Amino acid sequence: MNADMKVFPHVMKMTTALLAHEIDGALVDNYVITHSLNLIQDEPIRIERYIDHQITYGVVLSKNSSKLEKCLRQFLHNHPQETFEIIAANLVPLKNPTDDENQQLKAAEGLFYQEDIY
Repeated sequence: MNADMKVFPHVMKMTTALLAHEIDGALVDNYVITHSLNLIQDEPIRIERYIDHQITYGVVLSKNSSKLEKCLRQFLHNHPQETFEIIAANLVPLKNPTDDENQQLKAAEGLFYQEDIY
């Protein structure tokens, strides 16, 4: 199945497109969502599916940072567990706000109860 892909410069623009039904869904990295959670946590969107993937991480450096790059590479190589713990301490597990609701029941009720929008 082919899909049209669109890149969003910011999570809020993606959220707006989701709410406006301009897109059907989004694939977003857990770190990005965690970083932007305060912006979207009150929006009526939910996580449908998690995709398990090997954990990777990266570092953004300015140009001509070869000494810092060498130092970081040595640290990452010599302290992988500590690096993982630092990253894990800053990630917040996501919980769907609708996890406690029965989605099939909610969809069925929507067939009978419709709110007027003015």
